[in-house]
Amino acid sequence: MTRVALVTGASRGIGRAVARALGDGGFHVACSYSTDDAAAKETVEAIETKGGRAAAFRADVAEGSDV
Repeated sequence: MTRVALVTGASRGIGRAVARALGDGGFHVACSYSTDDAAAKETVEAIETKGGRAAAFRADVAEGSDV
């Protein structure tokens, strides 16, 4: 069974650490970010470099239209 996690704020700080830990744990990770495209891509690359699967999605979860 594939386990999937959605991590908000995955481009920096605690969100990035959580996304990477979940990726290390075998989850496919959907990395949500609001502004820093480059940092989100770095998070995805870090997960994929270790053999995980991840993708980045721009969305500000404070904005209903983005959700």
